[in-house]
Amino acid sequence: MPALWHIYHVVNCRHSTPTKDKLVVIACFSVKYLGFLINSDINPFVKNRPQLLVCEVAIKASDYQCLAHD
Repeated sequence: MPALWHIYHVVNCRHSTPTKDKLVVIACFSVKYLGFLINSDINPFVKNRPQLLVCEVAIKASDYQCLAHD
């Protein structure tokens, strides 16, 4: 589990196709910082691979005002 994490709104995120506004989680694991894009749906590639599906994390909207749904 991360030691610390926050959700940020990125306008015109260049790491999405097409470029669009995204929510990004920045997490601190010990002394390493990692960024993760938040998606509304699980990608079909991941859905079809149980070994990847276990890596998905649900984020509750009730815990974060910036989220419209879980």
